Amino acid sequence: MMLKGLFLHVFAKVVFVLSTYIIHMYLGKTLLPEEYGIIGVVISIISVNYNFLSNGTRQAMSRLLASKQFDEQNLIRRGILCQAAVAFALTLLNYLGANYISEALNAPEMEGYIKLSAVMIPFTAGYFLCVGTLNGLKLFVIESIIVTIYPLLRLSIIPYVAYLFKDSAAATVMGFMTAAIVCCVGSAGYLFMHRKQLVKRERIVDKKTFLANITNFLLFFSCVTIILNIDMLFVNAYVKNQSHVGFYTGAVNFAKVSYYLLSAIYIVVLPVITQYYANKEIAKALETIKTLGNTIGLLILPIVCIVGATAGNMLAVFYKPEYIYAATATTILMFSQFSIGLFVVLNMCISATRDSRFSSVLSVSITGLNIILCFFLVDILGIEGAAISSCITGFTGCIFSYLKLTKLFSNSIDFTTIKLIIYNFILYYITKKINNMITPVSLISILEFYAIVYFTFIGIMIFTKQVDIKKILKILSKNNESTSL
Repeated sequence: MMLKGLFLHVFAKVVFVLSTYIIHMYLGKTLLPEEYGIIGVVISIISVNYNFLSNGTRQAMSRLLASKQFDEQNLIRRGILCQAAVAFALTLLNYLGANYISEALNAPEMEGYIKLSAVMIPFTAGYFLCVGTLNGLKLFVIESIIVTIYPLLRLSIIPYVAYLFKDSAAATVMGFMTAAIVCCVGSAGYLFMHRKQLVKRERIVDKKTFLANITNFLLFFSCVTIILNIDMLFVNAYVKNQSHVGFYTGAVNFAKVSYYLLSAIYIVVLPVITQYYANKEIAKALETIKTLGNTIGLLILPIVCIVGATAGNMLAVFYKPEYIYAATATTILMFSQFSIGLFVVLNMCISATRDSRFSSVLSVSITGLNIILCFFLVDILGIEGAAISSCITGFTGCIFSYLKLTKLFSNSIDFTTIKLIIYNFILYYITKKINNMITPVSLISILEFYAIVYFTFIGIMIFTKQVDIKKILKILSKNNESTSL
C-alpha cells in the first residue's frame, strides 16, 4: 500500500531529521564555531562518499525489481557485485588519496578523518544496497524500520564526543560508522534468511540494461549530491572568517529538513510509478503524481515557509545567539533545499518512464551552473552568495523538469496544488510578521509556535475544502502488488 509506505518513510525521515538536529544542536552548543566548521567539512566529505554508495545500484535495484520482469535472485547477485566494485574503488581512493584531497580543500588537518571515513565505506555500501533491494520489492515496512534505526544509531556521536574521543571530528566519523555497520549486518541478515522467497523468472536482466540504469541514476544523484554539498566547500575555501563557516554549517544542516522529507516521497515514487508505467496504466500514474503534488503543498511546503520566516529566532535558540548572523542564508537555503528535493521527485517520475537520459543531462547542466554561481557569488556575498547559488540552481532544475514531465504525462499539476503554493506564500508573510513581534525564550516555545501555526494552516486548508483530503487518502491507499518476502 502506497499510503502505508509513504507514512512509514515520512516517519523515518522525521526521525532522521530529529536525530540530525539533536546531534547538531549538541555540537553547535558544545563546540566552538571553528571546531563545528571542521565537522561540517568532514560531513560534506562523507556525504560525497555516500553519493556513490547510496545512488546508482540502489535505485537500479529498486526500479528493475519493481518492474517485475527479471529473475530476482540473479538481479540481486549482480547488484552485490556492482556495489562491491564501487565500494572497493572508493575505499582505495579515499584512503590512498586522503593527502591530496585534504590539500585540495586547503585543509591538511582533514587527512586523518578522510582515512578513517574510508574504513566505513564497505558497510555503508552494503546498507544502501539492501534498502534499495527492499524498496524494489515494495517491502516498505521492513525498509522503513531499517532506515529509522540508522539515524538513531548515529546519535552515538554524542556520547563519543562527550566521553570516548578527545577529537570531536573523529568521534563524528565513528558515530556514522556505528550506524553503517549495525544496519548493514541487520538488513543483509534479513534478506539472506528470506532468500528462498525471491521470485525466479526465466528472463535475466542483460548487462547493458543493468549498467545503463546504474550509470544514469549514479550520474543524476552524483550531481544532486554535489549541488547539496559544494556550497559548503566553497564557503570553507573563500570565506576567511572561520566563525562564519561554522554559522553556515548550522544553516545548511538546519535547512535540509525539506530535502529529507521530500526524499521520503521520491523513495516511494520510483517503484510505484515504474510499475504503473510498465503496466501501461498512465492515467493512474498521472493521478498519483498530481496527488503527490497536493501532498507536498499541504504537508511539506508549509514547514519550509514557517521555518524560513523565523530562521533568525530559531538559530539563536537552537545553537547560540551569534548564529543569528546566518538568518538570511538559512531562509534562502530553506527554499533552495526544497527546490532541490522537488527536482529529485520530478526526475524520479521521469526516470520511471525509462527516460533517464534527460535527467542525467539536466543534472549535469545545473551542476555546472551551480559551480559557476558559487565561484562568483561566494567571493562577493559570502555565505548568502552560497545560499543564493543553490536556490537559483534548484529552481532552474525544477522548471525544466516540470516541462519534461508535462510532455510525458500531460498536465502533471492541478489547480489544487497551485492554490496551495499561493496559500503557502501568504503563510510565509503572516508568520514573518508575527515572528518580528515575538522573542522566543526557549527551543520548546518556538517548537510549540511552529506546531500551532502548522496544524492551524493544515486545518484551514482541509475544513475550507481547499484540498480534498479524502481523495488524497483514497488514491494513496490503492494497493500495489508487492512481494511477500
